[in-house]
Amino acid sequence: LARIHAEQTRGGAAHSGPAFLPWHREYIKRIELALRQIDPSLALPYWDSTLDGALPRPADSIMFTDNFGGLSTAAGDVLSGPFANWRTIEGRANIRRAVGAQGSCFTEAEIAFVMGQTTPDQVLAFTAPQRGCPIRTDYNCLEYTHGNVHIFVGGDMFDTETSANDPLFFFHHTFVDMIWEMWRLQRQSRQERETAYPLDNQQCASPQHFAASILQPFGPFRNNDGLSNAYTDNMYEYAPRPTCPA
Repeated sequence: LARIHAEQTRGGAAHSGPAFLPWHREYIKRIELALRQIDPSLALPYWDSTLDGALPRPADSIMFTDNFGGLSTAAGDVLSGPFANWRTIEGRANIRRAVGAQGSCFTEAEIAFVMGQTTPDQVLAFTAPQRGCPIRTDYNCLEYTHGNVHIFVGGDMFDTETSANDPLFFFHHTFVDMIWEMWRLQRQSRQERETAYPLDNQQCASPQHFAASILQPFGPFRNNDGLSNAYTDNMYEYAPRPTCPA
């Protein structure tokens, strides 16, 4: 499954357009179903990194200890914790991180920006538009800001082609999916959630991101099938976000 993410990153179906959120929703759903074939009690947790970002030094978060994501060496190798010796799709014996060297955790301001949007084309955004696209995308849109956390974890997570090597990828993307679902519930009717998709325009996004294009490689599903209420009606739900006293 990590290889699928790498292939669709190179192919353009997973990033740089409106299909970013529905593609990753289907992807993490399949990861969770694969886990449940091994242990039906398992579910993907979400990592609300705003809490870690509030620390004086976010890299000191308990997330990066043996109890959770594991410690990394000075060279970046993750050699302890539950993901020690986690073989990568390239055949390396362990994943790599450079926690806190660059990037940042999610911020409440970034989430508030998403929640304040009133049209789907600012959430399912055109993040690689060409000249002539009539819709301007704000740099606070979710696909852009979620990348700050990838950079913050660093190592494998830094590059979209290798990011799914690190199990923290899935905890991060479940939170991205949760933010999207929060927006859907707050801003859209039940019918709009399943039908409101940005207009097809090749100046704004490649045809792979058009509403009726196949959700590669998850055919026969199409991109707009990723808007279905069935995901959160039937397959998973999110607990409220945690809070922490100042």
